[in-house]
Amino acid sequence: MTDRELLESAAKVAYEDLISRCDAEWFLVGLLSGWNPLQNGSAALRLAIKLQLNIHLGSEAVSVSNICYKEILSFVWYEGDSQKAIRRAIVMAAAKIWELSNELS
Repeated sequence: MTDRELLESAAKVAYEDLISRCDAEWFLVGLLSGWNPLQNGSAALRLAIKLQLNIHLGSEAVSVSNICYKEILSFVWYEGDSQKAIRRAIVMAAAKIWELSNELS
């Protein structure tokens, strides 16, 4: 997935209630112009809290899970910048939740 696709999927799962009441394309364009949890730690933290994610930081990798799914939702290796890896793992986990929720529908 591209970064744009990851952000779109994360936004859909995080703001599903708002998107269903708005024109989805308009909402996503507006949201993504100022919302980027890949680059903004506070946006990533809010996303992790909303989705009740468990973040596991090791010395070389980050994994993310939550209580609803019995698998690791994302796994990111890193060298040096653990904060960037954590943000990416959170967004990847949100995108995975969106994918899994669509499979159940």
